[in-house]
Amino acid sequence: MNLYEREKDTLLHIIAQASGGLCFSVDHWKSKATGDKYEDDSYVCVTACFVDADWNMQRRVVGFRFLRFPNDAPSVAETIASCFVDLGIDKKVLSITFDNTLDDASVANSLKTLLHEEGKFLYDGELCRVHCCTEILNSAVKAGLELISDVIGKIRHGIHYINYSAERKVKFYQCAKDVLHMDVNTKLCSDIVVYWDLTYKMLGCALYYKDALNHFSSTDETFLAHFHLGDEEWNKLESIEKFLKVLYDINCTFLSKESKTASLYFLGIYKVYRLLDVTKCQENFMSAMVGDIKAKFDKYWSEYSLILACAAVFDPRYKLSIISYCFRKIYGNADAIQHITRVVALLNRLFTEHEKSSCSSSVGTNVLECHTKDDLFDDYSPPKQISELDWYLESPVMDLSVDLDILKFWSGMSKCYPDLASLARVILAIPVSTVATKSAFTMGEKVLNQRIAVSAIEEYCTYDEEEEDEEVEKSLTITTIVLTVVVMNRMSGCILDL
Repeated sequence: MNLYEREKDTLLHIIAQASGGLCFSVDHWKSKATGDKYEDDSYVCVTACFVDADWNMQRRVVGFRFLRFPNDAPSVAETIASCFVDLGIDKKVLSITFDNTLDDASVANSLKTLLHEEGKFLYDGELCRVHCCTEILNSAVKAGLELISDVIGKIRHGIHYINYSAERKVKFYQCAKDVLHMDVNTKLCSDIVVYWDLTYKMLGCALYYKDALNHFSSTDETFLAHFHLGDEEWNKLESIEKFLKVLYDINCTFLSKESKTASLYFLGIYKVYRLLDVTKCQENFMSAMVGDIKAKFDKYWSEYSLILACAAVFDPRYKLSIISYCFRKIYGNADAIQHITRVVALLNRLFTEHEKSSCSSSVGTNVLECHTKDDLFDDYSPPKQISELDWYLESPVMDLSVDLDILKFWSGMSKCYPDLASLARVILAIPVSTVATKSAFTMGEKVLNQRIAVSAIEEYCTYDEEEEDEEVEKSLTITTIVLTVVVMNRMSGCILDL
């Protein structure tokens, strides 16, 4: 356990240097893959997200706890809160982002009540509960793929049928090149079911080789009987591929940024909202599916667009201008004003409270104030004070095409806007997604398994080889939890794919 204690001390040192509040993400893990004995075991992984003293984004695991029976809302909330208390960071909680399996209002409310009783929630808990946006996007993908599951099955098995035989593979590409005059450098690729980006790429390859696949079916009876697609199936595939492309591009945009700040997500979520809005209005086989997804997405947008918009304002290329544009497109000119006003009001409340608790304001003698108290200045009216937030919002926006590291920007602006930069440090750290970079396209559960535990044990631990298997199995889950926390934090921002 010495390794764990060393890593814990390192974590506490890093957190102690971070100013302002801390944001957290909470993930639900299962250990059913570690054996029948642990099939029903559940855990919560609590990760602190913050911008450190050097203005680098940090994601550090602060707790990996077993959920004891019963797994009701108060029990889960107490388990999560214990992670904060054990590290002495329970008074710095700003926001908590839950994954899909834990995003129950009762859990969030229980946790909020628990922390409020101790007076430990910053900003009166206004940013308490956030839902993982990546899982919302993935649910839309899953619904789209299920809609043409039979077509995808034909394509998946048809590609395997061609690639399995060297003779058929040569025949297929030779036909595409010589008969259809296609560039065959792009190859038919198979997918892995749980990674939807690979499925999307597989569908794209199939569409690219549409004519070649149709021609191949005319020369191979087995392919014609089992894997050939009719015109209607190709049309459905094209529609779904266009739908998935928007979601794929948005996810890639999120992944392409080194610092996953909360400001990244507003425009991406807006694009999905508009995609669903437009697709819903089209009369085709997707209408019902999109309608169901749109209803869920409307709920997400109504609950979290305010937080996303506030974070986006801290991008100097956006400020309120891009927020206003998006709101006008969604709500119309009249109603958009009301939503923009809500964003500004929340920003002012957050800034006012943050300014009060900030240590950046200097205390000293105001020379000008001493002079103006003189009778010679009895008719002098001082100008209205403008806050740092107002100065920032009224200054010109940067060009949208500028490639900007937003954390470096606010690091540089901290001298001009010390209080506002301090607030930006906190708001930009809100984890809009709980999903790790490597798992952004994954639709499976988070599962602990023996593979990672055994490899970690071999590297970090020593135990008697004569020890009974039962004892090794008993300690396996505990060791996995400890080592998972260590490895996660050593990766500094990437949650381990187990």
